[in-house]
Amino acid sequence: MNLTISRAHAWLALVAMAAIVLQFFLAGIGIFGAASIQAHRITGYCITLAAVLLLVFALIGQLGRPRIMFSAILVALLVVQIALIESKQPWIEALHPLNALAILGVTAQLAMRGRGAARSGSSTDSVTARAVPGE
Repeated sequence: MNLTISRAHAWLALVAMAAIVLQFFLAGIGIFGAASIQAHRITGYCITLAAVLLLVFALIGQLGRPRIMFSAILVALLVVQIALIESKQPWIEALHPLNALAILGVTAQLAMRGRGAARSGSSTDSVTARAVPGE
């Protein structure tokens, strides 16, 4: 069961990462007036839901400390992302795209760690299972 949850977690991380890349395009569409910013907003809330699911999967599947930690950090960054744009303060809102880069980085870490776990056939992060040479 943990292996199934691990695979679902890895798959969802990849989907979330693709959606985050799409977010940059959707933001550009909204900012430059080709369409409204509404698609960007809706996709952002879907990514937030995916992040919560990633955390739930990581906890229920006991996927190892790194995947749990990165999943929790992702949820926190997305809460901050929403708070930044809701602040209605231009200097604070300007941090929104920078935080988006952090979100992309954390999601990429989750996707890579999930892929590594899938390759090793383990439900936990294969990076943490490696022995340090010389010990």
